[in-house]
Amino acid sequence: MRESSETAKRAARIWLLQGKLTGDNAQVLALGQSLQEMGGFDAQARPIDADLREAAKRQPHRAPDLAAMAKSGLEPPWPEVIIACGSTPCIVAQWIKRLSGGRSVHVQLGRLAARPEQIDLILETAQYGVAPTANMITLTLPIVRRDAARQTDSIAAWAPQLAELPRPWLGVLVGGPSSPIAFAAEDGSRLLRRMIELRRDLGGSLLIAYGPRTPNPVREILELGLSNGPGGDDEHRIFGWPPQEPNPYPALLELADRFLVTCDSANMIADACVTGKPVEVFMLAIPEYLSRFSSRGLGVSIDTRRRKRQRQGLAADGLDRLRDALVTRRWLTPYRDMRDFLHILETKRVIGTLTEAASVSGRAVQEQEIAMVRQRIAALIGQ
Repeated sequence: MRESSETAKRAARIWLLQGKLTGDNAQVLALGQSLQEMGGFDAQARPIDADLREAAKRQPHRAPDLAAMAKSGLEPPWPEVIIACGSTPCIVAQWIKRLSGGRSVHVQLGRLAARPEQIDLILETAQYGVAPTANMITLTLPIVRRDAARQTDSIAAWAPQLAELPRPWLGVLVGGPSSPIAFAAEDGSRLLRRMIELRRDLGGSLLIAYGPRTPNPVREILELGLSNGPGGDDEHRIFGWPPQEPNPYPALLELADRFLVTCDSANMIADACVTGKPVEVFMLAIPEYLSRFSSRGLGVSIDTRRRKRQRQGLAADGLDRLRDALVTRRWLTPYRDMRDFLHILETKRVIGTLTEAASVSGRAVQEQEIAMVRQRIAALIGQ
């Protein structure tokens, strides 16, 4: 009782576990910082060093490696809440929960490395195909956040350089191959045609940003096609990779009037959607895993069937329930299917086509869902 009283008098500590993947870390930081701004929480980043990551991979189901944890600064007093994203941070979060005597609340985003019932709150976006459980909130978008200082510096540097381009500005966010999605030269040609169509129909200029995975053949197709097209180099700007300094990406998100985003990255789509501006997603080829002779075997076949039926709005049958049970027990790992994610966005009208814009603000949706998450975490701490 005394510990609960002391917790009530101060902000609850949140450890934001930082692993190897930049995108996962950004989601954890974004959620933690948003919770702190709402009040009642003190969010602290906790990097997981290489030794601890290796220990978590080597012995996920054994006793925590206390020496490796101490090296990463993971020592008592234990936090009220741990937020993790991805498999290795999930294992470390479970170790902290165990060492705290079960008092630390484990909040998990993305891939799981523990049984769902061992985690206090699971926050999932639809592409991972995790079977729904009572302790899960399905998020419409990955949680993203703006760094105000970084955005201000980026706008100050880039707005003057873009000022002469005709308005409106179409921001084009170009990703790259991401299993199981390929991004071939033919996709680059289709993307080029769509960009030219939108500029013709909507007017203005194109602001194009590549990511680290954008293939060179795609870059060459886009650059040659735009230079030789109507308007030439006077109606577009291309921001390559690695980015210039200051990074133009925050300025592009703030200054563009609408967005065209390739479908390979949920985080990149979320970046565009939470601006509250119109967003269209450009579809790349997404293969079906239907053959029982594929490398993933029959398990993926029933996974594909289940997820296709969900998108069609069909009630779960016996085979669907079997698939969900296998996923919950971690005997079957679903593959990442962006169609599930995009289906949710289309159903909620967060994305549309740029000639027939969506009617719901992605920013408003994200704010509502973060408030819901905060309420659930507060209730778990109270318990």
